[in-house]
Amino acid sequence: MLIYVHVRVPPLCLWIWLPSDLLYEIGKHLQSPKDYVRFCATCKSWNMNLLKTPNHIRGPLLVFPFSHETYAIKEENDFYLRLPEMQNNILLRGSCFGWLIRTSIDGVVQMFNPFTNVSYDLPPFSTIPTIVDYHPELKDQEYTIMQYGLFDCSTYTTLQSKSSIQKTWLTKIVISSSPSEDFMALAIYGEYNRLAWCKFGDTKWTNFSTLEMFKIVLKDVMFYEGKVYALNCDAQLY
Repeated sequence: MLIYVHVRVPPLCLWIWLPSDLLYEIGKHLQSPKDYVRFCATCKSWNMNLLKTPNHIRGPLLVFPFSHETYAIKEENDFYLRLPEMQNNILLRGSCFGWLIRTSIDGVVQMFNPFTNVSYDLPPFSTIPTIVDYHPELKDQEYTIMQYGLFDCSTYTTLQSKSSIQKTWLTKIVISSSPSEDFMALAIYGEYNRLAWCKFGDTKWTNFSTLEMFKIVLKDVMFYEGKVYALNCDAQLY
C-alpha cells in the first residue's frame, strides 16, 4: 500500500527570513566549501547573515597548477578554480582552514580564501626579525639582512634582492584558526629556519625566541590543542 504525504513548502519569500541561529546550525553541517558558498548565495539575506569564513570547514588544501582554458567545479572533492590572484610572481607558503597563504615579490604576505575571495594581510617581509632595512627603490639589493655566524655569536649584514628573499627567507606559515581576535600565525623564516609569530591585526613579525629554539634548525611547525609543536631536521619534536 502506498501512502502519499503532502508537504507544503513555504514560499521563498518566507525562507529568507529564517532566524540567524537556524542558518548557522544548517551551515555547520555543510562540510564542503562548494556547498557552503552555494548556501550563502541562496539570497542576499542569507549571504549577509552567514559567516564568510566558517571555522568548521578546515581544509587543508592540496594545490596543483594547471593551464586549461575552461574551468569547472567537479562534483567530487576536486575543485578547478581560476585564480588570477595567484599569477605574477606569487608563491604559496601555507594552507590552513581552507585558506591559502601567499607571498608576492613585493614583500606582501596575505591569506586568501579561494572560495569566498576574502583576504587578510599578514605583516610584510620587511618586518621579519632578521631583516634590518628595506629599500624598494634599489635594484637587486632591496633588503639588508642580519645574519649569524654558524659556529659563534658573531653577526654581519648582507644585501639581497626581493626575488631571493621571496624564494628563500620565508618558507612556511601556519595559522591557529580562521581569522578572528584570538587568531595567531607562525612563520618559519631565515637562514636557519627560525620561528616568528604575529596576532590578528599585528603590523610586524615577532621573534619566537628561546635559547633552545636558537640552537635548532626547524623543518615544520603546527598548532595543536593550544600549543605549538615544532620538528627539527633530526625529527626531534619540541
